[in-house]
Amino acid sequence: SAAHGATPSQSITSDGSRLRGQMTFSKDLARLKAEHPLFSNHYLDYAALKDAVSSTDVAKVMSLLRKELDKVNDIVEVEWEALSREFKVRLRGASEKPKEAVDSQSIDNLSQAVIRLHAFVEANYLGFQKIMQKCSGRQETASCSWFIARVEAAPFRQRSFDELLVPLGRLYASLRRQQGPGSHAALHGLEEQAMPTEAEGGSQVFFLPAEQVMRVKVSLLKHLEPAATITKVKTTSGTRDTSKVKSDFSHKLTHVYFDAPHGCQYAERLKRRVGGFPAAAPLTGSLIRCSVAGGQDEWKDPTHEVQVDVQDAQGQTSTFSLPQKAVPTLLAGTADPKVGGGAVAEVAEAISRDGLRPAVSASFLRSSFIADGPSSAESQVGPKMVSIDEHVVFRDEAALADTKAWCSAASQGTTGTLPQVDFPGAILRVWLPSSSATSMLGLVGLSGFGLQVVPGFSEALHGTALLHRELADPLPPWIPTETLVPMKHRSSLLAETSPPS
Repeated sequence: SAAHGATPSQSITSDGSRLRGQMTFSKDLARLKAEHPLFSNHYLDYAALKDAVSSTDVAKVMSLLRKELDKVNDIVEVEWEALSREFKVRLRGASEKPKEAVDSQSIDNLSQAVIRLHAFVEANYLGFQKIMQKCSGRQETASCSWFIARVEAAPFRQRSFDELLVPLGRLYASLRRQQGPGSHAALHGLEEQAMPTEAEGGSQVFFLPAEQVMRVKVSLLKHLEPAATITKVKTTSGTRDTSKVKSDFSHKLTHVYFDAPHGCQYAERLKRRVGGFPAAAPLTGSLIRCSVAGGQDEWKDPTHEVQVDVQDAQGQTSTFSLPQKAVPTLLAGTADPKVGGGAVAEVAEAISRDGLRPAVSASFLRSSFIADGPSSAESQVGPKMVSIDEHVVFRDEAALADTKAWCSAASQGTTGTLPQVDFPGAILRVWLPSSSATSMLGLVGLSGFGLQVVPGFSEALHGTALLHRELADPLPPWIPTETLVPMKHRSSLLAETSPPS
């Protein structure tokens, strides 16, 4: 919905974008097959699957689903291995004879191949989802809907496109080095203006439809390096070296925001991020955010680091870190003065004074881009210039029943019933002052994407408006009132308070 920043769309184009018309998925597939004969015989047979569901023959439906999934898996495997080999050969050539191995047209062709493969994967996944919905809609075939779990775990869905994007970025970086430092002098000028990524307010935000993410990433790689680490996994087969390169580009992040039943954090954050009539009041108190990197394995570690960002009443941000096992003590309004200095005391005081507790979280995958290093593609020394946050999920932390966990991600219990809302797009962040963000979009080839800045965007404000509506008064300006679904439950932050008379 418009409230979440998504653009309504029904059909995927060959470059991964979507059309806004009423074209059916069947017609969309037909067009994709015509545009790319290489894949024409490998898309799932959507028409046959629909007919099978209509026949209500469960055995027929399941047999065809397995056959179509195998077909999609096979072609993705073939194309993936071909692209991986091509990248490996060209990267080797780039280090030995760069002028012969790296040319603009060849790299652009590779980038388009990556975009097309990604569009193929997404189109087939969407097709399987639609078939599962049709199965669920019929009593006779409802038992087939479990197959979506097999699709989710299928090899074609488990491929990380980071493994293709990082070598693509290295090739583009090699090409830029051939062109000389003058070709990207303007970008290096903007690099000096890069803002810190701690707390909120350090970036200019643009909502990005999910179907544009891959094209935007490729466009960014033509001008910036991926902020990625590359490791070689050593394996052999007989006497042949079959080692593979693992690329760590997209990073899992979780931000946890605090509030109280009277919504003091929301009101203060709205004042600072958006302004308007609340801005007449002076800044008060401290805004708090906990940030944790990593997935489930890291969250299980009680010593895993939690970064706490605090913005004081003067608008200055300070940061300290503490192990997960120390967070419950902090949430109780006390803290070890040896950790974090004055900032930790400030947080503990705010929590105790205002009755703060975790209210909403945002979990996502972040891919970041930096300006070229001084000498080589491996020199990851510059500040982040642009980031893309995708697969964003907002969760109601105040509804967590696990009293032993300080937030849902740290819970060892079941959190599947916890209220949550998926953001149906991605968030593009430019880590520059507003006056320079537009220049950056032009320099990295994004001016033609029709991106619109979202002034004052805040994860905390957005998540609170979706999950704690009573506290979100007024709503953030990027969420029109008419796009929100009616509230069915009281905010979990208000669960222990009496309803207003």
